[in-house]
Amino acid sequence: MRLLPIALVSLTLLGNGTSPPEDPVKEIQAVLTDFHAAAAQADADRYLGYLAEDAILFGTDGAERWTFAEYEALVRPYLEQGVKIENHPVEQHVFVSADEHLAWFDERLDKPKYGAMRATGVLRHTDEGWKFVQFHLAYPVPNEILPDVVKLARAAQHGR
Repeated sequence: MRLLPIALVSLTLLGNGTSPPEDPVKEIQAVLTDFHAAAAQADADRYLGYLAEDAILFGTDGAERWTFAEYEALVRPYLEQGVKIENHPVEQHVFVSADEHLAWFDERLDKPKYGAMRATGVLRHTDEGWKFVQFHLAYPVPNEILPDVVKLARAAQHGR
């Protein structure tokens, strides 16, 4: 599926001048698949190699915002010890800018430790292929229990 909204044409300034890929949606789907596979195999170099040096990553906790360097320092030691990060894609949606230099996605994930998760992100096409410039992992909360979750979250935030 491809979406080429006019509003994103202005984002072409963020492109780096590389020639556009042949089939960006398929390439990005392959990147997403291998990114998750590398994490599940604890392959630090392959996993982190998909992140741009100016990438920003967000975890599920509101305080979790990392630059690439911060995230690498956090996660590399675990991966190198064989700790696996398992996210199994259930559904993916990929969208590409008109110039095919930027893309964004959303995906539903099954995470063995936590169940249903959601990831969103932005990728930029570079000479080395597609690189994440933003990745955000979230835990979708059913609306029926949201008031209880908000109450717990507020209590936890005040305890920090």
